[in-house]
Amino acid sequence: MAPAMYAQIAAPSPEGFLWCMACVSMSFFLFSFQVHEKSALLPALPVSMLCLRATGLATLAPVLVCVSMWPLLRRDGLGVAYVGCVVMFVALFGDGTAPERRKPPPPPSPKRRWLPGWIPSPGKRRTTPGGDGGNDDARDGNGGGGGARRHEWAGAGPTERRGWIVAGRALAAVAVASHAWEAIGPPPPPSLPHLHALAFTELGFVGFLGVYAYCYVRLWACARDVGAGKLKAN
Repeated sequence: MAPAMYAQIAAPSPEGFLWCMACVSMSFFLFSFQVHEKSALLPALPVSMLCLRATGLATLAPVLVCVSMWPLLRRDGLGVAYVGCVVMFVALFGDGTAPERRKPPPPPSPKRRWLPGWIPSPGKRRTTPGGDGGNDDARDGNGGGGGARRHEWAGAGPTERRGWIVAGRALAAVAVASHAWEAIGPPPPPSLPHLHALAFTELGFVGFLGVYAYCYVRLWACARDVGAGKLKAN
């Protein structure tokens, strides 16, 4: 938790605060001394709050939480609720033409953005040749000349969007295979009675580790962006 808190304290920003909450909650869940299956709900809230910043993450993480909790839900007789939640969250993925993706973008951020090209940001800068370069460059202190450097909503790039689609399909394939193995496969040996539950636990571990790493990448990129903007302003 300390690296995430340090990044937000050193370079505070509203977007960084959301990523910091996601990183801290994931750290508390993954590295606690004693973790219950229901503890996976702790990072689900801050990750869901990132739905406008990282749509793929915010829609994939709840499905991962549901799948990782399946052994507990099965013991409690909540199979119908499990199926309903998974179907609801899977429906949020859409086919890339969902109505929410056609909404007008939020107003541009007044801050400069210095993120790598593969990391989306609401204030990602783009140079437009032949545009009205004087106003934006004058606000940035760079003067006119060349193309206009505008702040605008960039959203997730095509490469990252495809990556989330592949991750979602991989999660679905492994989850379906695990359920099929549990339902119609051979029973586990007497020496390994919890082998089926272990399969869902391992799937959740790999998925949560990937979510944790992605949140930290975005957090540090946001902190670096804010720090670079302050240095440029000075």
